[in-house]
Amino acid sequence: MKIAMWSGPRNLSTAMMYSFAARGDCAVVDEPFYGAYLKATGLDHPMAAEVIASQSQDPDTVAAECVGAIPQGQSLFYQKHMTLHMIPSFGRDFMRQLTNVFLIRHPARVV
Repeated sequence: MKIAMWSGPRNLSTAMMYSFAARGDCAVVDEPFYGAYLKATGLDHPMAAEVIASQSQDPDTVAAECVGAIPQGQSLFYQKHMTLHMIPSFGRDFMRQLTNVFLIRHPARVV
């Protein structure tokens, strides 16, 4: 099973990712579209060069990895995604092949 956790900034998504990573049957990936997002937008984020160098900058390649074989032969694949990384030019068809979960904070607490 491939689980895509969609989150906004400053949420509990990292804690949830570590919880899934602690399972013996689960592969995890942290913000797989971040490198492609930084490359496409040219935004100056901390450690942008390092992120871009360590991740694919092609959103189609990232999407294919998200729906492809589960890494390390595990039975679960937890993907921690940030909704803001999905800029309009990035395809979304791959999402149909995932179990999508949305981590939403109470609006008053966000403000």
